[in-house]
Amino acid sequence: MSISGSGYLGSLALKFARNDCSRIQIGMELERFRHDEPTALSPCIYEPSVALILQGKKKVLYGDTELEYGPGSLLLTTLDVPVMSAVTEATRDRPYISLFLRLNMAVMAQCLEELPDGAVSHDSDYVPLTVWRAEDALINAFHRMAESLESEILSPLLYPLLRKEIALRLLTGESGRVIRQTLHKNNAVNKVSQAIQWIKHNYDKPFDLDSLAGEVYMSTSTFRQYFRKVTGVSPLQYQKKIRLLEARKLMINGDADASHTALLVGYESVSQFNREYHRLFGRPPLKDIRALQAGTGLSEAG
Repeated sequence: MSISGSGYLGSLALKFARNDCSRIQIGMELERFRHDEPTALSPCIYEPSVALILQGKKKVLYGDTELEYGPGSLLLTTLDVPVMSAVTEATRDRPYISLFLRLNMAVMAQCLEELPDGAVSHDSDYVPLTVWRAEDALINAFHRMAESLESEILSPLLYPLLRKEIALRLLTGESGRVIRQTLHKNNAVNKVSQAIQWIKHNYDKPFDLDSLAGEVYMSTSTFRQYFRKVTGVSPLQYQKKIRLLEARKLMINGDADASHTALLVGYESVSQFNREYHRLFGRPPLKDIRALQAGTGLSEAG
């Protein structure tokens, strides 16, 4: 029987569903997600990662693209991309279960250097989110990685090897084209990636579009056009989403109220913050945080 057949995936789902927690950190970069019911569409940022769906179904909206995927599917994300996502199929008896591996792009780059030279596809072919049917070998590698982390003795020895195996299989498989584009330092995808990292680490500060474009050696018009093409939003809209998502995180953790949070994430006007928060999340800050703390099914990256 094929590893990617429903029987094997079902047995893995059963194994990883034993704990009722919605999110479990299995290892430093590996997590397991569980949902017992469908969730509403919710905004979030998907970071470079690969998610293997064992059971249930999920939907992701990115720009004008809608992706739906289920058991045996892999979702590869190669840039930090703003999306809307929702679990669409899950019950208490058959919960949504996925394994989520955060990609270490430095490790990916090292693995790429070890591979024979290959042509990098044109930037016009690049998309930051791709879904495909997982190969048996990749599913098996995910399973072995999770199992290795159960042993304190074997984990430090096996985990780096299995992480490298998964990286090599991704680079040489169907997903290799888009990963290579992200890592190729002289193309527009990588330059946008550099700009995204700057915005992520400086989201609370104003920035000049001309200066940021210059930092990644692109003209302002080309940078603006390609940034929107790759991420689905403009640089300023991207910063706004980062600010609002960080604000939501701060308030959920109880670190600050809405007024103080607005200032912490870079807003000068609290009323503007409240308006834009409501527009993105569908509820004013206080009402939204109360609903989330009550556990109203927020979809996450996995």
